[in-house]
Amino acid sequence: FLLHDDDSTTGDEETARPVCLPPTKSTALVVGVPLLDATISEAIATLTSRLVRWRDAPPCFSQRTRAPSSLLVAWLGEGAADRLRAAATAELAAAGTSCFGEPEALDGAAVRALQPPLPVGLSIAPDATSSAAEAENQLFVAALAVARRRGTSLLWLAPGATPLRPWWLDALICEAAGVHGAWVLGSA
Repeated sequence: FLLHDDDSTTGDEETARPVCLPPTKSTALVVGVPLLDATISEAIATLTSRLVRWRDAPPCFSQRTRAPSSLLVAWLGEGAADRLRAAATAELAAAGTSCFGEPEALDGAAVRALQPPLPVGLSIAPDATSSAAEAENQLFVAALAVARRRGTSLLWLAPGATPLRPWWLDALICEAAGVHGAWVLGSA
């Protein structure tokens, strides 16, 4: 259901709506979207570009009656959570998708607050100048902390990942509901 920048597709992929039995419990995912850009303007442009692609591959078929999944946007820059949340809200509204609750945004301060304690003598200061791999790891740990606090699963949409098929979120929720105790599903 996801295309990485280095993958290719023929366009012949089946777009049938995913079918699954309704889960016995409410299932929702935290969908993490990391932004590795240096400035807030670049981060908002990247976020908008990524969400515009969802117009061709809507995440869900329709509003579900169970708990909605949440969109979590994460960036290491400072003081921009409100601007990121507003950009995500505007683009989801333009795309007409109703499968997410109110988008949430984490900026550098929130990311630092969600990092686990480090061993004595070791310090890592996440900021917008971190290497891309280091920055994405720090954003992932923060998003995972949010998902764990909510008692739900995390779907991490790496910077090069783009959903291809319509209703990809519905299909992944079905899969997450049917797998108990899995730590990682998908490629690593």
